[in-house]
Amino acid sequence: RYWRDWSSDVCSSDLYEYMNEKTPTAVKLQDSAIQLASSRNFIKGLMIGYNAKGNAYSYIGKNNDALKNYFKALDYAILEKNKKRIGKCYNNIGIIYDVMGFYDKALDYHFKSLAIKEELKDEKGIRFSKINIATVYYNLKEYAKSLTYSKQVLVLARKAEDTESEALTYSNIANIYMNKLIVDSAIIYYNKALIIEKQLNRTMDVAGVYNGLAQCYIFKNDFK
Repeated sequence: RYWRDWSSDVCSSDLYEYMNEKTPTAVKLQDSAIQLASSRNFIKGLMIGYNAKGNAYSYIGKNNDALKNYFKALDYAILEKNKKRIGKCYNNIGIIYDVMGFYDKALDYHFKSLAIKEELKDEKGIRFSKINIATVYYNLKEYAKSLTYSKQVLVLARKAEDTESEALTYSNIANIYMNKLIVDSAIIYYNKALIIEKQLNRTMDVAGVYNGLAQCYIFKNDFK
């Protein structure tokens, strides 16, 4: 799973960024908001609006359209000299490149995002960027690098008491060990993830962990 960056600014234009992007009317509503922001030369609204539209296209798998809108959001963020928002745009662009299989570009944008978040001392953003970097390395089958960044996230997540990131990272580490056929270690980390996911009552993620554990026991011929 990836971490998308959402707006943390509070203003009336945020409404359409927090709406459900999976609804059929999402893009149409965002277009209306963008048109209104454009008519008033409201740069912040345009910046947020194009990012939200990118999210909408991303959720329905229209990656080229998502990328196009994220780059528009980036242009407005640069125009406003909003470093925090620039970092968010870099992150979301990196996710799309990763999904599309352009891993070098994905890493480039994730590291750009990480550099800005480190400059701004955005601890939550740093965790998100490192999770996404670990994900790209995992997709590249560079498991040692993926493990390095995942373990960095664990340290940061525990310090911040960010149980959601901690659980996700346990699952990611388990996936790495499973792919390296270090199955007993994978089981340990899946079980760590399972405890937290149950506490958070995240049913879909609990199901995902059970699936991972099942794969481990299949490999061990423990069919019962």
